[in-house]
Amino acid sequence: MQFDEELACRYLEDEGVLEVDMRPRFEAVLRFTTWEDGLRTLVLENGEWREDWIDWQLGFVASARRAPGDHPAKRIAATVPDEALRLAQNAGSFEITALRLLRHHPEATDLARSAPNLFWLVAAHVGAGDIPATAHGALLRMRRVDVLAACTHAERSAAAVRFVEKLVPLDHDEGELRLVERAAQDPQVVRLFHHRPRVYPELLRAVAASLAFIERRFFRDEVARVPDGEVSASAIWEIHEIHDDVVQLGAALGHPPLEIERRIAPLSTVNQLRALHDDWADAFNVRMGDAVASLHDNDRTLPDAGVATPPGIAPIRTVGELRREGIEMRHCVASYVDECIRGESFIYSVREPARATVQVRIVGARPVVTQMRGVRNAMVSDGVGKLVEDWIASVWRAK
Repeated sequence: MQFDEELACRYLEDEGVLEVDMRPRFEAVLRFTTWEDGLRTLVLENGEWREDWIDWQLGFVASARRAPGDHPAKRIAATVPDEALRLAQNAGSFEITALRLLRHHPEATDLARSAPNLFWLVAAHVGAGDIPATAHGALLRMRRVDVLAACTHAERSAAAVRFVEKLVPLDHDEGELRLVERAAQDPQVVRLFHHRPRVYPELLRAVAASLAFIERRFFRDEVARVPDGEVSASAIWEIHEIHDDVVQLGAALGHPPLEIERRIAPLSTVNQLRALHDDWADAFNVRMGDAVASLHDNDRTLPDAGVATPPGIAPIRTVGELRREGIEMRHCVASYVDECIRGESFIYSVREPARATVQVRIVGARPVVTQMRGVRNAMVSDGVGKLVEDWIASVWRAK
C-alpha cells in the first residue's frame, strides 16, 4: 500500500533514522535506517530496539519521493539508488524487503532483473517471515526452479518459472500473490499457458476460479484451439457458464447430481456440451411453458419499468413474450416469470446488432443490468455490450 502520510513520522538527525509511530493502528514504533546502513527495520520492544525482517508493508520509499514538501520519509528515500528503487517496485507492498534484499545480496539484483515476478514472490515470503534471515542468501543463489519451489511448493519445473514470468501486468497485491502461487502449483494450469507469450491476470483469475473444470478435455481442447494471443477471460468464462447452465438445467429437470455428471463425463468437445445444453434447455422450456400456462394467461401484462429503450432493444411486455424469448434464445429466462410479475425483474429483448436477452433490476430508482446473455446463454458480442452499456448510461444521466 502507499505510505500513509497521517502516520506520525520524524527523522532523527543524530541516529540517522526515520521513526514511524504506528499507534493507534498497531502497538508498535518502528525505525528505518538509511540505505548505507542496510535499510534495516528496528522495532521497539521493552524499551530496546530490535532488528526485524518482518515487512510492515508501508511501501513508503517510492511514495515518499512523490510526497509534497519536506516529509521526513524523504530523508530515507533519498539514500536509495534509483535502480534499486526501480527493481523494488515490482515487489508491490513488500518494497522494503525487496530493497533490503537488493542492498545485502548481489544475487537479488540478478533475480530482480531477469525474473521480476519471481523476485516479488521471494520478497513476499521473506517479508512475511516464511524464510529465516539466515537463509536469504542461500535461497537467492539457488536455481530459478528451486527458488520457485521454495516459495510456492510448486513442482521443480522450468515451465512453471516461465509461466510465472509471463504474467503481465501485475498489481503485486495480496490477491494476486495467492493467485500466482495457486496457479504455479497446478501443472495443468502451467501446461494450459505453455504456448502463450504472456498471461494476463484477468484471464488467470477466470481459470483459477474453476481449476477443477480444467480437468475436462473439452475445456482444454477449446483453449488449445484458440490461436496465440486471442484467448480471453470472457471466452473461458463462456465455456464455464455453459457448463454451469447444463448442471442447473439438469437439476431443474429433476436429474440427480450423479446422473448429470454421468451425462457430462463422456463429452469431448464444447459443441457436444452445447448440444446437451440445448436439449435440456428445450426440455426445460417445454416444462416451464406448461407450468406458466397453467398459472398465468399468455396475454397477462408484465409491469413496466418505465425505462425508454433505443432502437434494437424492446421490453418483454407479456407472459407469452417471455415464454417465446426463452424458446427462441434456448435459455431459461421464462423461469423469471414470477419475479417479472412482481416487478422485481424486467426483461428486454435485443434484436440488433445481434440477438440477446437482458435482465434489469431497479436499484435506487435507477436501472441496473444484472444479466446479459446471447443465444444458448452465450456471452454477448462487443456490439451488443456497448449498445446496452450506452443505453443504461443514458438512462442514468436522464435520472
